[in-house]
Amino acid sequence: MLVQLSDLLLLFEISDLLNLLLIIITLFTVRYASKTLFMEYSSQIYISKYRLKSKSAEELIHTWEVDIENKGRGHVIKAFILLSVKPKKNLFKKEYHLSKPIVDIEPGEKDVIELVCIA
Repeated sequence: MLVQLSDLLLLFEISDLLNLLLIIITLFTVRYASKTLFMEYSSQIYISKYRLKSKSAEELIHTWEVDIENKGRGHVIKAFILLSVKPKKNLFKKEYHLSKPIVDIEPGEKDVIELVCIA
């Protein structure tokens, strides 16, 4: 059964078609605005320095310090260091070390994350 264009126009008047088109345009506009707002007000972390300190070769205590700065407009809720190391003894195994998180970094604020690893 073939439906002709004139039959469709009888079912949907011009105002109904315009309303449907406006709804579609509104949905695309809302999606674009939400993505733009999210990108504009998200947090942006920059690493300005990182340092590795070793206390002594006998104790095998290593300390990693990372200076970070929040250059975005959003708040950083939690920031931490995740370090993965391949040990010299077993090359097929990886060790993971997680630092204590720094909580609530304001926009424009600088902070230091420290990870102490005892091997």
